[in-house]
Amino acid sequence: SALLLSQAGQRLLPNIVLEGAPGQGKSTITQFICQVHRMRLLGLDDVSRMPQHIKLCPVRVPIRIDLRDLAAWLEKVNSFNASDSAEVPATWHRSLESFLAAHISYYSGGIEFTVADLLPVISLSAVLLVFDGLDEVAQTSRRQQVVDEIADGVRRLTSNASSLQVIVT
Repeated sequence: SALLLSQAGQRLLPNIVLEGAPGQGKSTITQFICQVHRMRLLGLDDVSRMPQHIKLCPVRVPIRIDLRDLAAWLEKVNSFNASDSAEVPATWHRSLESFLAAHISYYSGGIEFTVADLLPVISLSAVLLVFDGLDEVAQTSRRQQVVDEIADGVRRLTSNASSLQVIVT
């Protein structure tokens, strides 16, 4: 985690695939990294108890995605609602950007947040996108769709990004 949080790591490793067998801590590492950024952004006192290299790491807006949710979204299934009959939002589009906007909207308590809102955030802020659980997308064809959309979406976002770091587990 120290490497991924460091200034050099963030600059030299903008796109990372973190591999490992189930239970080896991939999700735990990415959760920790996201929490460090969250604490720093919110100015929480918990950071004062962290090692110096964590206190001084460059801060990013962390967005953590469960890839099963993205896979469902790409199939036009509302992954944010447990009801089988839940419709996708009217703003649904088969893209990473559309999913990220819906994800942020849902987890912010329903505040309207669109792709048009996402692009300024990406262009003005250093952002960390964590895509967790590729191995949990069971169907090979769906997994390939997820990989393709991440690659295409990250390419589009990078063209507008101030500083974007991507981690896929």
